Amino acid sequence: MRRRERVLGILAIVGAFIAMWGLVLLSGFDIQRYPTLHSIFLLVFMLGVALSALFTVLEYRWLAHDYAHMHKLRRAYIAKAVIGGTLVVLAIVFGVAMFYAPSVGASLNG
Repeated sequence: MRRRERVLGILAIVGAFIAMWGLVLLSGFDIQRYPTLHSIFLLVFMLGVALSALFTVLEYRWLAHDYAHMHKLRRAYIAKAVIGGTLVVLAIVFGVAMFYAPSVGASLNG
């Protein structure tokens, strides 16, 4: 494995750990008693997932140049990119909704 692939893989794992801790802390601080902390940890979770998806897509992209079954790998990283892009768009929509109408943002939160 080349250094670039190793670094991108490690960065994807770091993003996953950021998301994991954001989710753990998000579940510990409810919106009723800790609204600011809940929103911060939600942002940390979304940021971690987005970083993990970004670095995974970049890793797939670099692997695609040397991989024998490139068409299968291309489908995998395009699917991951679509998921990551959807996550970013939904995070922006959620942030705007929370800023302008907190009750709407809370209902989007689930």
